[in-house]
Amino acid sequence: MFVVQSENSKAKQMQEMPEFTKVNSLETTNAVYSVGKIIKFWDLGDRTWLKGKITAITQCEGYFVSATISHQNFKKKREIKINREDWLDTKSE
Repeated sequence: MFVVQSENSKAKQMQEMPEFTKVNSLETTNAVYSVGKIIKFWDLGDRTWLKGKITAITQCEGYFVSATISHQNFKKKREIKINREDWLDTKSE
């Protein structure tokens, strides 16, 4: 059996998709994140926990999507986008 979708039903599905939005703070079951907060994050390159400042938070319908973190050490300054909440240390500094 074949199911055929019309262009209208495809367009309707696209309209119903929730949007990702940037917020200044977000409270989850694990922690409260806010722009400007210093937080530890897991760095895959260095394979260690590093500290950085949250510069952006993205959420979708109240759920965590990503955090952009600015990190600077003696060699370089960079921005890292973390898409997994378990790669952020939720203990307060």
